[in-house]
Amino acid sequence: MGIFKYEDCPLKHYVRLEGWLPFARRRLKALRANRKPSQQRGLRYFTFCAVGAIDVLMLEVAKVIKKNDGRFDNVVFFDRTDDQVLETQRRIPGAIGFPGKFTPIVIDEDPVADAHIEAEEPLGEKTRDLDVKAVRERERRLNVRKQFRLQFPFDVINLDLEEFLFKPLDPLPGQVVKAMKRVFEWQRQPLINARGQKEHLNGFTLMFTTQIGPPVMHPDYLQMLRGYLQQNIASQPNLLDQLEERSGLRDLDRLQNDRFDLFFKLSVPKVIAAMLLEEDWYIDPDTGVTIFQFDRDSAGGPYTLLHMVMDVNRQKPDQDHRAPNTHPQSVVEAYSKVARQIFKVPERVVVREELDLDVINQSLEAILARRRIYCPDEPQPAA
Repeated sequence: MGIFKYEDCPLKHYVRLEGWLPFARRRLKALRANRKPSQQRGLRYFTFCAVGAIDVLMLEVAKVIKKNDGRFDNVVFFDRTDDQVLETQRRIPGAIGFPGKFTPIVIDEDPVADAHIEAEEPLGEKTRDLDVKAVRERERRLNVRKQFRLQFPFDVINLDLEEFLFKPLDPLPGQVVKAMKRVFEWQRQPLINARGQKEHLNGFTLMFTTQIGPPVMHPDYLQMLRGYLQQNIASQPNLLDQLEERSGLRDLDRLQNDRFDLFFKLSVPKVIAAMLLEEDWYIDPDTGVTIFQFDRDSAGGPYTLLHMVMDVNRQKPDQDHRAPNTHPQSVVEAYSKVARQIFKVPERVVVREELDLDVINQSLEAILARRRIYCPDEPQPAA
């Protein structure tokens, strides 16, 4: 067993090798294209890598991520505590880690903090009427948020949260959705390169993991998911034919009640596509959305994970150079094409019996060997 409970899970590592790695390679190739040698830079990666940092080290072994002077300074990650951040940095030295709960930190709506972030100024003194400890904790969270925002943008974003996208008692549209929208907004920020020049991203790669469910979902979320499917079907009635071919059903209510797993797999990518569209991005229709699915046992019973991977492009002209509340025709057509692909192309179900375990284990062994170079006092794997 690895440091993280599932880091050496063959199902999870198959997704890394067949999903995350090829998409990251393609992003690196796009990043290098049409650049002079003096303009080349490393791929910037944001992840929830856990202490073992398997995904980061996989990308380094594959030469997708390269260190600068022995440091993973193009890698940014979140973990829950300062100690976990430090432990992770022992395995990927020089990576930039942030402690705390990602979602509430990112969606903080403090307008004063946002103004200081934009101006890159320190946070001012807070009112003395508040409890000193509470004020310090708030300032700590806002400072983490500020420093994290200043790391944007990223070429690859891996939101490997492995939790429910829609949580019970979480008001619509949900904190995770709000956090994702904020991340997509911050992706529009310019990157300041080594020469002090601004560079806006033309695109990035998005990886997102969620559990199917929860089993009892609030009616507001069900209505939101159904609404996106209804909008797509209203604009493209032939999607009902594809739905029937895939599920034997033409009615969304029956799909929701009888095939909730498929209802979820069809609607959640559309929620993501809509969020991206609102923040001036769109899913690349040439690669669409790849979905990997596998089941996992737990003390609370089995659950199903979905790993979604997609390439994202910036809308052109961008929102600052077109009429309000409009999108380029090419983007509208791309959005419709992606919707058709989501209905038509099934997920890739990953089962242990069909995996080449030799290939998976060889990859894991190479990654763990690399990790022991950076962290030589890490326990050796059992023979």
